[in-house]
Amino acid sequence: GTARGVAPSAHVAIYKVLWSTSTVEIAASDVLAAMDQTIVDGLDIMSLSLALPKIPYFEDAIAIASLSVIEKGIVIVCAAGRGSEHNIQ
Repeated sequence: GTARGVAPSAHVAIYKVLWSTSTVEIAASDVLAAMDQTIVDGLDIMSLSLALPKIPYFEDAIAIASLSVIEKGIVIVCAAGRGSEHNIQ
Protein backbone atom coordinates (compact mmCIF):
# COMPACT_ATOMS: atom_id res chain seq x y z
CA GLY A 1 0.00 0.00 0.00
CA THR A 2 0.84 3.66 0.00
CA ALA A 3 1.57 5.46 3.24
CA ARG A 4 0.68 9.13 3.62
CA GLY A 5 1.02 11.60 6.42
CA VAL A 6 -1.04 14.66 7.26
CA ALA A 7 0.61 16.63 4.44
CA PRO A 8 0.91 14.25 1.49
CA SER A 9 2.04 16.98 -0.89
CA ALA A 10 4.69 18.38 1.47
CA HIS A 11 8.17 19.04 0.15
CA VAL A 12 10.97 18.49 2.66
CA ALA A 13 14.38 20.12 2.31
CA ILE A 14 17.16 19.48 4.78
CA TYR A 15 20.22 21.68 5.13
CA LYS A 16 23.15 20.60 7.31
CA VAL A 17 24.70 23.66 8.87
CA LEU A 18 26.77 22.52 11.87
CA TRP A 19 29.80 20.28 12.07
CA SER A 20 31.89 19.30 15.08
CA THR A 21 34.62 21.69 13.91
CA SER A 22 32.27 24.69 13.62
CA THR A 23 32.97 27.88 15.52
CA VAL A 24 30.13 30.20 16.47
CA GLU A 25 31.01 32.58 13.61
CA ILE A 26 31.13 29.78 11.04
CA ALA A 27 27.91 28.29 12.40
CA ALA A 28 26.08 31.60 12.11
CA SER A 29 27.17 32.16 8.51
CA ASP A 30 26.19 28.59 7.56
CA VAL A 31 22.78 28.99 9.20
CA LEU A 32 22.26 32.30 7.39
CA ALA A 33 23.12 30.62 4.07
CA ALA A 34 20.56 27.89 4.78
CA MET A 35 17.95 30.51 5.66
CA ASP A 36 18.59 32.24 2.34
CA GLN A 37 18.27 28.90 0.55
CA THR A 38 14.96 28.26 2.29
CA ILE A 39 13.63 31.50 0.79
CA VAL A 40 15.00 30.62 -2.66
CA ASP A 41 13.49 27.12 -2.49
CA GLY A 42 10.08 28.59 -1.65
CA LEU A 43 9.53 26.57 1.50
CA ASP A 44 6.73 27.35 3.95
CA ILE A 45 8.21 26.22 7.28
CA MET A 46 11.73 26.38 8.69
CA SER A 47 12.65 24.34 11.73
CA LEU A 48 15.82 25.32 13.57
CA SER A 49 17.18 22.94 16.19
CA LEU A 50 20.44 24.56 17.16
CA ALA A 51 22.33 24.72 20.43
CA LEU A 52 24.32 27.90 19.96
CA PRO A 53 25.45 30.10 22.84
CA LYS A 54 22.85 32.55 24.12
CA ILE A 55 23.54 36.16 23.21
CA PRO A 56 21.38 39.28 23.35
CA TYR A 57 18.74 39.36 20.63
CA PHE A 58 20.05 42.57 19.04
CA GLU A 59 23.50 40.91 18.60
CA ASP A 60 22.17 37.58 17.30
CA ALA A 61 22.55 37.47 13.50
CA ILE A 62 20.34 34.39 13.24
CA ALA A 63 17.52 35.98 15.23
CA ILE A 64 17.72 39.16 13.18
CA ALA A 65 17.77 37.21 9.89
CA SER A 66 14.69 35.32 11.07
CA LEU A 67 12.74 38.54 10.67
CA SER A 68 13.54 38.57 6.93
CA VAL A 69 12.41 34.97 6.64
CA ILE A 70 9.14 35.77 8.42
CA GLU A 71 8.60 38.74 6.06
CA LYS A 72 8.69 36.22 3.18
CA GLY A 73 5.79 34.33 4.79
CA ILE A 74 7.86 31.44 6.12
CA VAL A 75 6.99 30.13 9.58
CA ILE A 76 10.03 29.53 11.80
CA VAL A 77 9.95 26.92 14.54
CA CYS A 78 12.89 26.89 16.97
CA ALA A 79 13.78 24.16 19.44
CA ALA A 80 14.59 25.15 23.01
CA GLY A 81 15.71 23.56 26.22
CA ARG A 82 18.86 21.71 25.23
CA GLY A 83 21.63 21.70 27.80
CA SER A 84 24.88 23.61 27.54
CA GLU A 85 26.77 20.35 26.85
CA HIS A 86 25.61 20.72 23.23
CA ASN A 87 26.86 24.28 22.74
CA ILE A 88 29.67 25.05 20.34
CA GLN A 89 32.84 26.01 22.18
